[in-house]
Amino acid sequence: MEFSLLTLLSVLLVAAIGGAISNRLGYPALMGELVAGIVFGPMLLGLIPESAGLDLLAEVGVFLMMLYIGIEVDHRDMMKASWPGIMAAAGGFVIPFVCGYWLVSEFYGYNKVAGLFIGLAMGVTSLATKSRALMELKLLGTRVANVMLAGALACDTLALVVFAGITGYAESASTDIKHLALVFTKAAVFFGLAVVIGLRVFPLIGRLLRRFGFTERTMNFTMVILVGLVFAEMAEIAGLHSVIGAFIAGLFIREEVLKRKLSHEVSGMVHDVSIGFLAPVFFVTAGFKVDISVLWTDTIFLSVIVLVALVSKMIGTLLFCLPTRMSWRESVVIGAGMNGRGAVEIIIAEIGLQMGLIDQSMFSILVFMAFITTAFEPFFLKRGAAWLRRHGALVRSDDARETKLIAGASPLARLLARELAISEKVVLIDNNQNLCEAAKAEGLNAIKGNVLNEDFLDVAGASNARVFIAMTTNHEVNRVASGYARDVFGIPLVWSWPAAPVSSGTTAGDTGAGEPSLLSPSARWNEWIMRKEVERVVFVAEQHESITDFQVWVDRRGLLPLVIERGGRRLAAMTAGELLKGDTVIGLRRHSMPEYQADLFEELIRHCPIIDVPGKAGFSEMYEVAADALAPLVGLDAAEIAAKLVKREQESSTVVAPGVAIPHVIIDGDQPVALLIARCREGANFPGSGTPPVEFVFVIIGARSARNLHLRVLSAIAQLFQDPAFEDIMLAAKDTEAMRKIMLGTRRRRF
Repeated sequence: MEFSLLTLLSVLLVAAIGGAISNRLGYPALMGELVAGIVFGPMLLGLIPESAGLDLLAEVGVFLMMLYIGIEVDHRDMMKASWPGIMAAAGGFVIPFVCGYWLVSEFYGYNKVAGLFIGLAMGVTSLATKSRALMELKLLGTRVANVMLAGALACDTLALVVFAGITGYAESASTDIKHLALVFTKAAVFFGLAVVIGLRVFPLIGRLLRRFGFTERTMNFTMVILVGLVFAEMAEIAGLHSVIGAFIAGLFIREEVLKRKLSHEVSGMVHDVSIGFLAPVFFVTAGFKVDISVLWTDTIFLSVIVLVALVSKMIGTLLFCLPTRMSWRESVVIGAGMNGRGAVEIIIAEIGLQMGLIDQSMFSILVFMAFITTAFEPFFLKRGAAWLRRHGALVRSDDARETKLIAGASPLARLLARELAISEKVVLIDNNQNLCEAAKAEGLNAIKGNVLNEDFLDVAGASNARVFIAMTTNHEVNRVASGYARDVFGIPLVWSWPAAPVSSGTTAGDTGAGEPSLLSPSARWNEWIMRKEVERVVFVAEQHESITDFQVWVDRRGLLPLVIERGGRRLAAMTAGELLKGDTVIGLRRHSMPEYQADLFEELIRHCPIIDVPGKAGFSEMYEVAADALAPLVGLDAAEIAAKLVKREQESSTVVAPGVAIPHVIIDGDQPVALLIARCREGANFPGSGTPPVEFVFVIIGARSARNLHLRVLSAIAQLFQDPAFEDIMLAAKDTEAMRKIMLGTRRRRF
């Protein structure tokens, strides 16, 4: 077999460049890969030759891509598809199919099988390109988007079933009724057997594999490929094309077979091997077969095909959606948005060419039709969404996913949850028991647990969530939890608070006059809420305004929008992406701290040593470090101070609350009070059974005559920790000076 690694390298290189350019222009990579095949292949520059080896890799690429498409199409979503979605799929497929068949076979002299193939190519739509466009235009969660996705899913599945029938009919090479009946009986047996195996046998095999510990990712990936090959061979035996078998196999490789996380990992591996390696080979080699001369030799025919494809899809969807609750404007936009044909159409055209059902000229026309309709799709969706907004017809979906999950139960998260809970079910998730109790005390639904645990997220309702907002003070936790929400649970709207504040002058991003904050954005707002430096504001938007770059928008205005009230429903402002004229915005604005007179505790905080103890530590190690820092302040030997602190701890525990210890020691001398603060992020072990690791130690040391002052300092420290979020904010502080500023700014009673 003729095969050259240099040729393969060239194909992958031009595919990567073409795909990257296409993505940068806002289009799917396959369009760039096709163009690369046309430009560098035999039809134009001739720099990359055709070869049997490339054709084999392309065939494997089609197999894996259809397997992946099947994995991405959840058969349960098909069964739950809304009535408007089913009607959109029917209208968007049947009318273009009939128009394509009639146009080609009646007016251009093609035989009936070719006409069926061309009608099929006109009827398909692309689920992948639609999903991306809807996401980028912030339309996910609208009724139009849900109907469009359900329709695309059903339409592609219907197209592949019809494709199976057409290929079976074409390969029979006979119009004898008995022979045709045998062909369709074999196809029906294949589909019936596939459904039984997929719904009954696959879950049983999955449970057996988990029971015996076969949960290794690579082994399961191999098994998925083997299952796909078995189904592909079954389809071939039934007289169907192998890609039908691969697609059907993918439909049933779900969480019931592999655990949710493993299922998504294996799906990701199939995606990477197919979309990242072999599918580009297919699209580039498909470009080899495109004859660009049809652009001038068959200009009228190509124009008619494209025009009929665009118009028939819109008319078909409009006619079939009108009997449902969709408005005529929504139906037009859905039809326009379903026009992108994408990968499935090109695969069908390629197979038709291989089977000799269409010639190279018609194949080229169909590829250009897929290319042009896919290029129009983002334009149609953007214009259509703007049109619906102007007429107030862009309504939110009544999707079954209703829960809104918020990772974190900080003061800011609780404020957001209270605003959203008026019209939605909201669940707060936090690993801090104190914060969860504070949320419950405010009448909110809060669950204690780890947002990075997949099983816990499932129990918390992630499978039924429409929105996930990660707003803990730890950016890495936000990032990973958001990834789980998006990739594992498929939550449509996911938002994670940015990693660091945006520098924008002396605005809400500052803690003082021109002094930049050392805290993350969410930690800053938590700090201001604790210090009661924020006020609730309500205003009506006077114009359309984008808030896509949320943190920049907040920093420039000094205003944090929490919710947007639109059409009687409340949306989390973080996920809305834009303000529309007439929207009611409810948010927070920071006001200046009131003037107050400094007290002795504040003076102690301003000048006391604050230390960060790295790693884990024991209480004696902690006290040795503290004694070294205190010795110059009180005029005693460090070893003597450490011994007094250890003795005090042995007499009775100084842990006054989970994570906080306040040892106070009396010494002889004139020193009234000295204070030291130590932070140990990983926790220090103090004596006492069941005592949690201590993260903060406040060491008070002074003369016997100042015992009353000791009590006042104890009271001030207790006031600092009266809000459960204070400890989290202190742990998130960048360094010791940031901790000092937080304590100086926290509201408490002065003495």
